[in-house]
Amino acid sequence: MKLEIGNVSESVTVTEDVALVETSNASQGQVIDNQKLVNLPNLGRNPFMMSKLVQNVMPVVNPAYNRMEDQSGSSQISIAGGPVRGNNYLLDGIPITDATNRAIIIPSIEAVEEVKIQANTYDAAMVRTGGGMFNTLMKSGANEYHGSLYGHLRRTAWDANNFFNNAAGIPIANQPNDTWGASFGGKVDIPKVYNGANKTFFWLAVEHYDDTQSDSSQFTTPTALERVGNFSQSLARGGGLQTIYNPLSSSCNASGVCTRAPFAGNIIPTSMLNPVGLNIASTYALPTSTSSYYGAPNLSASAQLPDRASQFTARVDEDFTSWWRASVSYLRYFSLEPGNTWFNSVSTPDQWRLQRRVDTTQLNNIFTLDPTTVLAVRYGFNRFPNFSYQASQGYNPANLGFSRAFVNSIPSPTFPYVSMSSQYTLGVDDSNSYYVHASDTFSASLSKYKGRHSLTAGFDFRRIKAAGNDFVDSSGNFAFNGIFTQSSALSSGAGGADLADLLLGYPQSATGYTSTKLTDIANYYGLYIQDDFRMSSRLTFNFGLRWERELGLSEANNGMVTGFNGQAVNPLAA
Repeated sequence: MKLEIGNVSESVTVTEDVALVETSNASQGQVIDNQKLVNLPNLGRNPFMMSKLVQNVMPVVNPAYNRMEDQSGSSQISIAGGPVRGNNYLLDGIPITDATNRAIIIPSIEAVEEVKIQANTYDAAMVRTGGGMFNTLMKSGANEYHGSLYGHLRRTAWDANNFFNNAAGIPIANQPNDTWGASFGGKVDIPKVYNGANKTFFWLAVEHYDDTQSDSSQFTTPTALERVGNFSQSLARGGGLQTIYNPLSSSCNASGVCTRAPFAGNIIPTSMLNPVGLNIASTYALPTSTSSYYGAPNLSASAQLPDRASQFTARVDEDFTSWWRASVSYLRYFSLEPGNTWFNSVSTPDQWRLQRRVDTTQLNNIFTLDPTTVLAVRYGFNRFPNFSYQASQGYNPANLGFSRAFVNSIPSPTFPYVSMSSQYTLGVDDSNSYYVHASDTFSASLSKYKGRHSLTAGFDFRRIKAAGNDFVDSSGNFAFNGIFTQSSALSSGAGGADLADLLLGYPQSATGYTSTKLTDIANYYGLYIQDDFRMSSRLTFNFGLRWERELGLSEANNGMVTGFNGQAVNPLAA
């Protein structure tokens, strides 16, 4: 067919009608375009959660976890019966999944042009997914300037207090919410220096929120007498005193039945009090009401959870020549998410903090080699640090009276985790780690249109890393359940108190952790070729072949197995 040169007054109108059935390839899915992303209700402004509009898509996480800081929750989606966390996420063609198959960043709606959710993808170009694909395309600028600005706020005075706060006479906690964002894009134009019309374009976007939530609960805390070993006024659930017994007074009869004698006056002698146990007990908050029995709630409290998150997006597109178009996009994200800090004390429970920073970079090059041949070359780098820490981070356990040898063995000091069976737990369990998820990706694909054949061949490489250290409860994990101050060591023993065991220094279990930094690496390689052969206007055959190799997990310093001597002689060899 001969193509004639047309007049400049002629125009081409492009309509954005998406076919109900994809007839050119084997991919099944649906496009969530910008109009749907912007106009449909989306409480967390999360483009991935809009996948609920697509058939065979089932989010399984608590719907409250839909904010930009909820990478873990937002990635718990089953597509077409596939496993949760079995999906792959692409941003401008670059995978943004970490070693746990989680999308490390949730792009702002102000920066997203469209998201295509693909299910049952048999195309050989689709890779490393056990369920579906999220293909996200970022916005680009144009010759004309466009932008947006939005914001909304919530104020505590407009909210109602909850039932338990009202009952305890606690006013509603201050819980404001401020969310705002903006975007702007167009051509790069530097007056008298450079005019990027039809050549150089940019798009910028920002989103930020301060989301303060509140919580309330009831706790059981020891009285001023109990925390120094005086249980003379501590009542049992069934009536009478909550008797505590001296674990050093055990005696056994001829039948082997062992019993213990109660402490005189139900008071632990000063000489038997453990200094560490006393110091830990002194950090408890005081009760606000009288307990009806030992272990009954006697303290009401409310807490604030001030979340903060910000995201910045930038993309630049450049038409270098008629046959070379390139784009580079960069996303920067920060969030700080706290647990409930119930009391103004170094030992307050749920005192965890989670800080995240994400950097993602996508570089795309499209080369039109001839009218029927297109080469795409892509590179991406992602970095996703997770810092899990506590409000007591850096606390010196020597202040509690622990031995110097124990304190010197702690790699990352905090207030120890002390779990109780009736009083509230002190500290927080397993919130002391620093991990960095990172990946490097490189891919190239060559597409050739020849007659009724649409041929594509390509190569993929991914280097997925997870580096860091999990200190767990390095300052000690101690559990008390009252078994040492029961009438006997058997589970049928009567009386006893977890706090009494703490004051004596007798934990039911005690664990300490040491750890070594690991850098886990998995390399992935893939080669593929795909042919979409249009037999007729009503019939298309899709032929694809993919070879892929993932070499398995390795550790950069060969530290995955520790304490193993590969040169040792087997003593059974003789």
